[in-house]
Amino acid sequence: MLAARQDSLYSICDDSSDSASTGSSGDDGELRAASGSPTSSLPAEHDVEAPPFEPEADPTEAPSSPGVQAATAANAPRLDALDAPRYFASIHIVCFHYYDCSYFALGGLWTQFFFVLAGFLLAYVEMIRPVNKARNMGRLKYLRKRLITIYPLYALSICLLMTRPAYHQSCECEWEVLSLHIFLLQGIVQVDCCKPYSAWNGPAWFLSALVVYWLVTLDLCRYFRTLSLKQCSCWLAGCWVFSLALWPLNELIGDSSTSGSSWLAHGPLGYFHVYIAGVAMARVFILRCMVDMETGAAPTADFGRLTLDTKSAPLAFRYGCIMGFTLWFALVACNQFIVSVHRAPTYYILHNGGLLPLMILILGGGALGADPLAQHVFRWRPFMILARLSFSQYILQGWVQEILQHYTWGMYFALPVLLLVAYIVQRVVERPFSDWQRQRARDGVLGWDEELVTRVEDALQHRAARREEAVQRLAEAAARDGVLGWDEELVTRVEDALQRALESKAQKALSGKEPLTDVATTGRR
Repeated sequence: MLAARQDSLYSICDDSSDSASTGSSGDDGELRAASGSPTSSLPAEHDVEAPPFEPEADPTEAPSSPGVQAATAANAPRLDALDAPRYFASIHIVCFHYYDCSYFALGGLWTQFFFVLAGFLLAYVEMIRPVNKARNMGRLKYLRKRLITIYPLYALSICLLMTRPAYHQSCECEWEVLSLHIFLLQGIVQVDCCKPYSAWNGPAWFLSALVVYWLVTLDLCRYFRTLSLKQCSCWLAGCWVFSLALWPLNELIGDSSTSGSSWLAHGPLGYFHVYIAGVAMARVFILRCMVDMETGAAPTADFGRLTLDTKSAPLAFRYGCIMGFTLWFALVACNQFIVSVHRAPTYYILHNGGLLPLMILILGGGALGADPLAQHVFRWRPFMILARLSFSQYILQGWVQEILQHYTWGMYFALPVLLLVAYIVQRVVERPFSDWQRQRARDGVLGWDEELVTRVEDALQHRAARREEAVQRLAEAAARDGVLGWDEELVTRVEDALQRALESKAQKALSGKEPLTDVATTGRR
């Protein structure tokens, strides 16, 4: 099985382990969730926000030096300065769900940061590889690698929620939609009886969205790694502008609530442009913040080994965190003292990609690591420790809240209790599972799921190859027998018609000129 999560931060895996990490527990496709119903005054449609994301880590670390760090597919800069922004985002969403506070009323807006972070990290891992070392992996194998380290803890959370005391119905058809949660379809399949994403582990709807995104990630990476800086910048701007078009689409669906329709607010349709922005940002980051180690120039199509050059990076990357957080606190101040943004359609637009410029600034500044905040604050040891608990903290948030909310004093201690539970789960479940996967990878043991995926992909590839061979044989036989296909016949008929029209026009023109010539000749006589 694939190498599991590691305790190193932001390191990029080698050929046997294929992702970048944003935290010490960085998993293949690991996401940090926020769950449960908030005690705030926000509408029920906003009860669940998406979790932060981080892919798998590898113990390999890149050599570092002042201003420049080497990077290859197996040896890349550690993006450890992204730990703090990620936890900043996650704790805002947790407090948004747990506490009725005017400051955290906008905490749900950080949902988009996790999607843009997911696209950025996974695309960065793929694009940092030289072209001759680009990975040729099937979609199913890639999807399995994304899910293998996050699904066990997610399944544990479902089991815990089944046994929660004082169980109350969050949905009248909760048991009917349980299968949607088991197969991670709760954000994709929408049913009329309730909001299926919130029936069980509500925050895990983001996994449904990411399953869709992961299926096209490799294709997106292959496309964006061929684009120029200007083209990627246009894509970033287009993704941001697209956020403005979601509200008319939401109105067309027929939901005018502040948070929008579940199809868009809690499903893959509403954040696909945010994920694409992360992929485009990865390409921009490589083009503007990295250089070829041999030539010292910007990466070309045939680069070999790249270095991270913090000194030559643009100002927006070197001070991106300061700029981004300044804009964030300005937005919070505006919401509290000038005009509320928590109304339709303002909140919905901001929630589903409207804050992309702000999030991209923070993402770029944290990734580069040259920002003063990134250097002196974000690399603080407590942030790195807390980042290890992010996944279990988010996945178990709803279960902890379900228990404590039945006591008058419960929610006052909800956050410390959640951190304690997350720590225990991380030590008892996550870490042993990671060690077990690593050992199986060293021993070359394949799990039943990996064997099944391999067989299915081999069968699909064999079938596709046979179909191509059959089509080619039919084309060769038709060419030998002089048989024309319907497309060839259509093209031939169109060309014949055009040819006849041209000949007729030319003949009319010639016949029209002859009388004029005769008249002219007669006049001269």
